[in-house]
Amino acid sequence: MNDLSDVLLDIDKSAETRIQAVFQLLSMGKGINAIIDALFNDPNPIVRHECAYCLGEMNNEAGNIALIKSIETDTNRFVVHEAALAVANTRYINSQHVIEELLNNDDTDIVDTAEIALQRLKGKTEFKDPFIAISDDVKETRIQATFSLLDMNSEEAVDTLISRLFVEKSPIVKHEIVFALGETASNKATDALTHTLQTDTNAFVVHECLLSLATLGDSISENTIKKYIDHKDNDIAISASIALDRIQSVY
Repeated sequence: MNDLSDVLLDIDKSAETRIQAVFQLLSMGKGINAIIDALFNDPNPIVRHECAYCLGEMNNEAGNIALIKSIETDTNRFVVHEAALAVANTRYINSQHVIEELLNNDDTDIVDTAEIALQRLKGKTEFKDPFIAISDDVKETRIQATFSLLDMNSEEAVDTLISRLFVEKSPIVKHEIVFALGETASNKATDALTHTLQTDTNAFVVHECLLSLATLGDSISENTIKKYIDHKDNDIAISASIALDRIQSVY
């Protein structure tokens, strides 16, 4: 565990290596102090945003307090976004007012995130059929339906996710669909994500497409990802760099 914590906090390691370390710590349920340290001190915003996600999954008091502070102090939209959803996922009692303040943010994606986080704070979304719920009016319901379909991982579920991907209006919901498709190991998903990457301009969607294509591990995607390595949006350029490290480690 100490070795993994050291890897996470070693900024001379690649960002992808640090990300893999934080997820290994999450799987072990340990290293929370190192994850909190990285949340505030890692120079890479994508690493920090993955730390935020993991703290939300751990649902620890110290981690929840750190997430609140991160929302209030971090200037990167990806970190604020992930911290808001993560702390909402824990139903932390002191998070509502902090998330509500994000509704006044100038960034429409952060406002979108805040709306979803507030829906999440209300409690578990209930639905009987994810194939129907994926088109629900409530964004959080669509997100939860997305993950239910991912759990099914049937051909029909993948087709439904792809269909929803092409009509989804909320970039935050859309990027969750992108993530889910990246976990399916489907050739159809690769084609759909490549098309979305090439046609969507939202930073959250582009970021997730890059990482999801890398997770799918199709070597053909490498050249597509390389096109974003010098992107004018620094968060996207960083995401492309991480994605390249990831895909090159897969094959």
